[in-house]
Amino acid sequence: FMLKAQLKSLKELGGQQAAYSSRREDLERWLDRSPDVSAVEESEKEIRSLRKQLRHKQVHLADAEDEASGEKEELEQQFDALLLRLHLEWETHEKLLSQLLEDVPSFPELPTLHPRLGLREFEEGHGFVKDRRQIEHYRLKSSLHDAEVPSYLSVFAGRSVVLQELVLGVAEAEATKKRVLSYAMCKHPCLQGVEAIFFDSLGKKMFLQLPSHVGVSFDEWVAAGPSKPECYGVMMGLQAAVGTLHAGQVCHGCIQAQSVRIVLTQTGTAHPILTVFNFSKTDDQRAGSVENPAPELTPGSRMSRASDMYALGLLMLSAYFPNLSIKSVKYGSDGSVEIPAKHDQHDLVNLLKALLHRKPSLRWSVAQAMKHPFITRSPKNDVPPSCLQSFEALNAVSDKDLFHNQSKDLESDACSDLPRHNFWRSFLPASNSFIQIFEPEDIKRCLLPPPPEPFKLSESFGTEGRSAEVPIVVSDDPPTPRELNRPALCEGAVDEPTSTGTQGASDTSATLKRAEGELAA
Repeated sequence: FMLKAQLKSLKELGGQQAAYSSRREDLERWLDRSPDVSAVEESEKEIRSLRKQLRHKQVHLADAEDEASGEKEELEQQFDALLLRLHLEWETHEKLLSQLLEDVPSFPELPTLHPRLGLREFEEGHGFVKDRRQIEHYRLKSSLHDAEVPSYLSVFAGRSVVLQELVLGVAEAEATKKRVLSYAMCKHPCLQGVEAIFFDSLGKKMFLQLPSHVGVSFDEWVAAGPSKPECYGVMMGLQAAVGTLHAGQVCHGCIQAQSVRIVLTQTGTAHPILTVFNFSKTDDQRAGSVENPAPELTPGSRMSRASDMYALGLLMLSAYFPNLSIKSVKYGSDGSVEIPAKHDQHDLVNLLKALLHRKPSLRWSVAQAMKHPFITRSPKNDVPPSCLQSFEALNAVSDKDLFHNQSKDLESDACSDLPRHNFWRSFLPASNSFIQIFEPEDIKRCLLPPPPEPFKLSESFGTEGRSAEVPIVVSDDPPTPRELNRPALCEGAVDEPTSTGTQGASDTSATLKRAEGELAA
């Protein structure tokens, strides 16, 4: 035991030595120099110059409305070239700010010494909020009529993007920005990301720059008759995307066929993209915006991760059973759906029952679905590598997400004063069955800290005429000599000397020392 403790201490010292050595190298390189902000300042000068040139070019374009078409086209080409240079310089400027932000821990006064650089604002916006951008610096090509919020196609730095326009009140702007940032930090190849957030001069309009994904809708993909491996790859990518959101404490709330795009990769496989939701709506407002909401969602109710899983189950039902709608499916007495299926679809039907369960507390989370036999046994040959790698990486760290919001709500409502102790472990299925019913008392027992286990002395402690195993409740405090000398510990230990004189007392003392060593171990 002593050797193990010493080895543990040596390992800890080795780790501390490596950490302090790295810290020393980081500090020594700043002894005779400071962070160089000249590159960022030069980039800002270039941005101001390009914006000035763009303003002049816009005036020339306005004056050339009545000019010949050839001259106007030449001015538009020059304008587009300036826009491209401005966009590229913006990207360079943001990379330089990110590099400079890494030096702030060593130089905390850096944002105060150079307030014009906007380091503090850049850090608070996690690099997504772009204060210097304006909608005038984008060429809006066309509007998307099927979008829930005003959206426009545009080009940024040579790539296609989508610009969303959110009209907000002054009080709503901050809350909406927090929702966008929470979503933007959940990055996954099957999630439509957020590239930039910026506002108009009055702060009443928020613009979101999103990547544009050219593909088909989920309904068009289902109508084309995809193969089973292709369905598996698409659904696995969507599960990983939803799991990434849930791990970041974000509920989508608008998962449906209209919010999924299917794009083809270079190898010809289908790659799903879950698009963003309407960030101007709160969680309560988004709950009623889907076509087939979860059974527990009523007008004014709050969406949850369990309702997201129900929507994900609807997509899986549509992909594997295109002729079967949720409205035609019946629920059994236990709250699970009844789906007619073939013998080889047993695992698939069980997973669908777990995702489409009427009771949200019995509905499976992403982490549980990942461990279902249908997911673990299915072939992964036709799955895009990006989806597969992200899915496996999420599966490796998904234990923290094994229970969803309904479990937390139940915990807070029924026993809000009780600490959560291994609460999620009670929701793991004991076998391949997916239904487990828990009474309120079972929930409370899971939330209460477990009682201390009785400590049993080893057989070496027992002597003739004494109990070899005596249960002792171990407390956090070390035992005192008086506690060790209690008769319950050793029935043969007495205060008076035995017939053998001092030999009996020495045996008792040695026995107590051995007991103390056992307890310490």
